[in-house]
Amino acid sequence: MAESAAATADESSRTTSLNEENEKPPSPAVPLVILKKGWLHKLSYRGKGWKKRYVEITDSCELRYGREIRAQGTPSAKTTMYELKGVISLEDAHIVEMKASQLRVDGHEDRFPFIFKVSSQRSASVKHGQWWILRDYCFAAIDETELKSWVDTLKTVCTASDVELVDSPWAAGLDAQYTVIQARDLVPLSRQLMITTQSNVAHATRKLAEGVHTLFRHIVDGPPPAPPPAPKDARTATWVLGHCHDTGPDSPRGGGGGRGGGG
Repeated sequence: MAESAAATADESSRTTSLNEENEKPPSPAVPLVILKKGWLHKLSYRGKGWKKRYVEITDSCELRYGREIRAQGTPSAKTTMYELKGVISLEDAHIVEMKASQLRVDGHEDRFPFIFKVSSQRSASVKHGQWWILRDYCFAAIDETELKSWVDTLKTVCTASDVELVDSPWAAGLDAQYTVIQARDLVPLSRQLMITTQSNVAHATRKLAEGVHTLFRHIVDGPPPAPPPAPKDARTATWVLGHCHDTGPDSPRGGGGGRGGGG
């Protein structure tokens, strides 16, 4: 009896310990390190003008841009709020300075002469739920000094994300600015880097995929057939997602044109 009681107590203690471990709050996400931030002007998608945007370059190899939405607090201690509008991956991105004469901007060609272009492999509009492959983004700085600062930071981030295969003797002679990765660690590291980047545009990708799937289904199979008209005075009960709904001639589910219906 004593051994049975001891075993029961030990099992209860182990169960309690597991429950306490499971109830621990999740580890907080590692905050992004902002390498550079500030205001720039971004050329609109269709070249119709420049829009002021708050831009950040992060250590996760991304450029993020957004707009100011409101400022809270007293005039001496205001907190400015921003709405994230887009995320640009800097992996394999190409950064170049441009002249204003190289752009066509609906009557604003010479407004901002200090311009740089980011040619990105993948990017996303967070607000509109859209993503792009191989798209160019143009930003304008206030002067030549600020332009050089942004371009230098972007090129540093892009260079840090590059991976080059070298022999071991060469790797031993590299200085501290290079990170040497063993071949066996490269695949999981690349996978994690991809997951980190893609997590910022997952919901945009999902929305686009749903739209493309619907488009191709309509192209191949044609539009879905219209439901047959419901007989007059017909009233039935239909199960939809586990709930019973009354339908009739005035219900959208019954095929009628009215707005009445659901029970």
